Amino acid sequence: MIAIQGQSQSTRASEQQLANQFSKEGWICNRGVAGNKKSFDVSQSFVHCFCPPSYYGNRCEFMSDRLTVFISFKNQTNGSSTGVIKILALLVVLINHTSTVLDRHEVHITSALDNYKEKQKFYFIYPRPHQLRSNTHNYTVRFEAYQLHENESIEFLAVWIYPVPFNFLSSQRLAKVLKYTQQSQLALNHTCFTRYNPCLNEGRCHPIMNKLNEIHSYWCECGNNSYGSHCEFKDQSCFISSTKFNYCSPTSLCRPQYDHYGQKPLCICSMNSYGSRCFMDRQCQMKIGQNSCQNGAICFTKYQHYNLIDAYICQCPKSYFGPTCQHRSGAIEISYDNENQSVTLSGDQISATVIQLFDISDREELNLKKQVLYKDSLPSRLLITSESVIHPVFGLINLYTNQSTIQYHLLYTSSTAGSSLNLTLRFTKKNYCPHSHDIFNLRNETYKIRNVVAKYHTLCDNTTSKSSPLLCFVDDDYFCLCDINNTAQCFLYNKKFDQCKQCLAQGQCIKGDIDTPSDYLCLCPRCHFGSKCQHNTKLFSFNLDSLISPDLLSSSLVKQKLSLSMYIIVPAVLLIYGTISNLLSLVTFRQPRTRQNGVGHYFFTGTIFSQLSLFCLLSKILHIIINIRGLFILPIVNTVLCKILSFLLSSSNRICYWLIVFVTIERIYVTIYPTKRWLQKPKIAKRIITLITIFTCASHAHELIKYVIVDDPKYTANGKWCVTQLSRPLQIYNQTNTMIHYLTPFLVNLICTIVLLILIARSRANVDKNKSRWKIFQEQFKKKKDMFIPSMIHIISALPHLIISFSLACSDLDTKWQRYMLIISYFAAYVPQCLSFHLYVQPSQLFLREFHATKMWKTLARSRNTVN
Repeated sequence: MIAIQGQSQSTRASEQQLANQFSKEGWICNRGVAGNKKSFDVSQSFVHCFCPPSYYGNRCEFMSDRLTVFISFKNQTNGSSTGVIKILALLVVLINHTSTVLDRHEVHITSALDNYKEKQKFYFIYPRPHQLRSNTHNYTVRFEAYQLHENESIEFLAVWIYPVPFNFLSSQRLAKVLKYTQQSQLALNHTCFTRYNPCLNEGRCHPIMNKLNEIHSYWCECGNNSYGSHCEFKDQSCFISSTKFNYCSPTSLCRPQYDHYGQKPLCICSMNSYGSRCFMDRQCQMKIGQNSCQNGAICFTKYQHYNLIDAYICQCPKSYFGPTCQHRSGAIEISYDNENQSVTLSGDQISATVIQLFDISDREELNLKKQVLYKDSLPSRLLITSESVIHPVFGLINLYTNQSTIQYHLLYTSSTAGSSLNLTLRFTKKNYCPHSHDIFNLRNETYKIRNVVAKYHTLCDNTTSKSSPLLCFVDDDYFCLCDINNTAQCFLYNKKFDQCKQCLAQGQCIKGDIDTPSDYLCLCPRCHFGSKCQHNTKLFSFNLDSLISPDLLSSSLVKQKLSLSMYIIVPAVLLIYGTISNLLSLVTFRQPRTRQNGVGHYFFTGTIFSQLSLFCLLSKILHIIINIRGLFILPIVNTVLCKILSFLLSSSNRICYWLIVFVTIERIYVTIYPTKRWLQKPKIAKRIITLITIFTCASHAHELIKYVIVDDPKYTANGKWCVTQLSRPLQIYNQTNTMIHYLTPFLVNLICTIVLLILIARSRANVDKNKSRWKIFQEQFKKKKDMFIPSMIHIISALPHLIISFSLACSDLDTKWQRYMLIISYFAAYVPQCLSFHLYVQPSQLFLREFHATKMWKTLARSRNTVN
């Protein structure tokens, strides 16, 4: 106040005059910034408004429209892409049949930064001038995708065009998934793939990715000298008129009418350049050795439009960290005396070991900084690095022995912290951290536990005088350390740091690196194994996944390729040969005389289900290979195939077993009662076939419900398994049901075949007493082999799998010969399904005679005679 009074009258007058002169400029531009613009007449000046993007007009009096865009890129070819993909998003408005670009935005997707699955969000902010205020115009958003290569070339990939539905709204949202499909997978009859090019001036025709079903829907990619919907308009703005030099750099693409409301061209920069005309080089160019990262790190450009100069990221080696990998990480080198250390102090076998490094937060909580997982016990020597110069305050080792027991050992404490640390580790009582329940002999009694917490400090006091003082202990919520003052320092400890939920069959999941989804280990219960405990080795629970997956996931590429070939060729050969045999059988049993008895109906139906089971066998193996290798397939299709193929493979194969049983039963009935025909009636056979089909399918209906697809990133990024998740009662039912469908047909078939042989031999022995029973048996077997061969072949093919399944039930299949014996016996069980003509038709004179009467046989015989 005194200072103001001290000013001269003239000074205050001049300040008042300036205030009156510029008082309007503070508000005349609304939310913009006012500037004083001098004219040629120095005595005159005008106020010029600099508007923010959300306003426009001479005085920033109009609010711009806004379109919020959410996009994500999805490659439908192989699920991922390589290199850098630039997506150029353009907001286009159609005025008087001319497309005008109102706003644009660039998005870069880099495989090295693993940002393909990230959702991108950005805004289009644009004014709505007088000619756009009517409803006669249409807004569209066009996405153009380009592949940026290391040699600085730019390849056009695809285009998507989406309309903005409500052009009268001032604020809208557009959310789309840009699905990319390679040209080789598109329809060949599309307009762009015909000889006629609808684009002019050397423009290139491209299908619109979101309109692939419309073969006449296309978009023209114009060169640097044309524009328009069909590149029909000429434009030389990409060239400087006087010198004919390029407006953009030689390694970039120039697009006329793409920038500044169609008044300027737009330069699309290559991988290593940036700027409005792409003449500026980026700092990160690994191809020419321009690397801003240190200590052997690799740099990758991040392509941030708001930070063009320093927009790169460094991939550091394990022993370095920092923005440019300039800092050396703190290291802990552990020498582990693993002699007799594969067991814990209590003598239990170690199944997994987890090393955890912690810092302490301000809230007295343990912050996990590093976590390393090892299967079984630790290696003899290991090196652990941290992401800071000094390693965390203390380390802990968790020993997993079974699904309910964890033992904790202290690795080091803050008293030994530093930039490097060398340790020699042995699991002893000195570094063992017992549970407070074990110390006080508590058994989940809440009242006693609450009283015991107050006695924690006494644990450190009472043990200081002993030869092995207590260094640490744990309870359900805290981890406690005894300090030098014999006081317990307890910190909140989350025991779920090394827990996960990846395992099936109630297996215990142990997590390794918290940033790596595939770093986990499943401790499986008895009779289960696999990366997710997905494989079951209980009696009659072996499946194709558990048998062939170890070979398909082998570390040896030669073994992988050889196994892949064999597992496709074997079922393919069975299917091809079985198709021919089953076709001949179907033609035979289509003859009316073959189905006058029930046997013909059983054979006819069994042939159909045999063909179905062979087809499902090959399809199931292909489905397993596709899932294990993480090949792209629609989730809903994958789930349906998982359920249907598993259900049909089980039920069709077992229906065949039951049909052969009733063939043998009918023949025993005919042998015992040769004059009766009740069981031979076709009507009775049809009813039995219907009941068998309904019974078998109904007993396997739970497979349609309980088979699911689960992800498994352990071996491949997109790996999956088709597995069942059954409750305990359903597990018992499934095992019982499988045993019934395996054992009952086998035993009934075996008993009936033996009884049939005895009955026939005895009946002939009573007639012809001069011959021995063995001689009569041989003669009758040759004479009526059609009655024995189908049953005996089914028995012989199923017997090895039955014996091996019993002997290897709940085994770990550690040795290769065990698993390969199971694989051979599994495929051998499908041999009768591809020999239906040889088993059902050829041994029978009646059926063979009917086959010779078919048109197919006559055609084949005529062709053979022509060749001869």
